[in-house]
Amino acid sequence: MDVSVTSRALGDRDVIDVAGEIDVYTAPALRQRLAALLDEGRADLVVDLSRVTFMDSTGLGVLVGALKRVRGLDGRLVLVL
Repeated sequence: MDVSVTSRALGDRDVIDVAGEIDVYTAPALRQRLAALLDEGRADLVVDLSRVTFMDSTGLGVLVGALKRVRGLDGRLVLVL
């Protein structure tokens, strides 16, 4: 199954909507979206995982990596399950 990763600005916060399966093949899409926002200095992020049906350790690694970058920017990363 594929993954859908979209983002939208909500004031100073960005919401990243994720749907589908996040695994070794699809995690790069999530990593790229998060990296693009963080590269722009957007560090107040909400990742909505409520429509994710499966996530392996690769997906968890992407989220941990994003959290480390967010902390470096004094931002906030919130997960919605």
